[in-house]
Amino acid sequence: SVLLIMIGFWFPSNNPDAEKLSPYECGFDPLGSARLPFSIRFFLVAI
Repeated sequence: SVLLIMIGFWFPSNNPDAEKLSPYECGFDPLGSARLPFSIRFFLVAI
């Protein structure tokens, strides 16, 4: 299983698509970034 995980890190699938990465904004142009930085401290507390 570790081998499969390592292969996944070495050969990531990269499919950039502007339509998939854009946020849904009801037809309006987005005001900001849809991707916010994620706090590792929050993740650890949430677990």
